[in-house]
Amino acid sequence: MMEMALKAFDVDIRVANVNDYEDCTQYCLELAIGTSIKRILNLDKDIALCLESPTGSIEIEAPIPHSNLIGITVPKHEKYNKRSHGKLLHSYTWKEEWAITEPVEKKRGKISNFLYILGCLIIEFSNKIKK
Repeated sequence: MMEMALKAFDVDIRVANVNDYEDCTQYCLELAIGTSIKRILNLDKDIALCLESPTGSIEIEAPIPHSNLIGITVPKHEKYNKRSHGKLLHSYTWKEEWAITEPVEKKRGKISNFLYILGCLIIEFSNKIKK
């Protein structure tokens, strides 16, 4: 659900972990290479709408301390207390290889091709300067 919601806004992410609390659900997201955190932060109201947040808002923790993940917390009811998530009911983790997903693989390929071409241009330019 979260991946589809952000894909609609052309943001490539992978849900790495989902923590199901009494009061809320926290999605831990891994961003694709080259995706800015600001893109997620600017979409907070749109994400809340897509996920049908009962309060009309979500919490974004970017990045989660001591990790390379972004946390998006969606309340389960209107009387959500931001200070306490309540008791952790379930935690789901996905360990699959992130590079397998096609959009990310394409971006990584484009980045490596760009760096290769840039390196070739730098070498060619430095050879011309030496002459």
